[in-house]
Amino acid sequence: MLLDAGAALVCTPPVCAVLRRRSGAARKARERGLLHEIIGGMTVGHGISVRPFSVPHDADGGCSGFCIDDDSAPRARRAVVATDLGYPREGLHAEFSDADVMVMESNHDVDMLEHSGRPRFLIERIRKIGHLSNDQSSRFLAEVLQRSSRHPSHIVLAHLSTQCNTPRLALEAAGSALGQIGASGVALSTAPPHDSGRALHI
Repeated sequence: MLLDAGAALVCTPPVCAVLRRRSGAARKARERGLLHEIIGGMTVGHGISVRPFSVPHDADGGCSGFCIDDDSAPRARRAVVATDLGYPREGLHAEFSDADVMVMESNHDVDMLEHSGRPRFLIERIRKIGHLSNDQSSRFLAEVLQRSSRHPSHIVLAHLSTQCNTPRLALEAAGSALGQIGASGVALSTAPPHDSGRALHI
């Protein structure tokens, strides 16, 4: 559908390589000049820049989060989006620091995952290199805010497992962690799994 509309697909060079190898639609997009590699970053419109950063998820071709900066307003705004974080490695905190909006993975509740009936190898993969649990996400968020010069206005918890998590559990974990560091005034919400969420104004 996007290809028919002439929409461009932009991704990192390793992901582009995987798509060209595996996807007929991506090859058609390339032939039509609609498949582009993002190297370092790109500008979208007036004053808006997008920069990918690597996250340690184990997807073929690698996985990226994105810093989106808007310098067009009197005060610069930043949104950071990362929904396949794998595990909270050192160095990721700097990518999230001083964001106005953070869209952050909070994938599963540990107990629900453990009793999900999924194969043991899959449970271990998710726990170790796949996705952040509510507790991992919450600790990471608290550490980011402690290292930031200002707190975000909004934190959106995303990529919640429909089988191994609930919005209530994710919000409770994040709210508790932020409360312990005195991060009041931050609006917490969860992203719906199959629809667009509400617009955020910053």
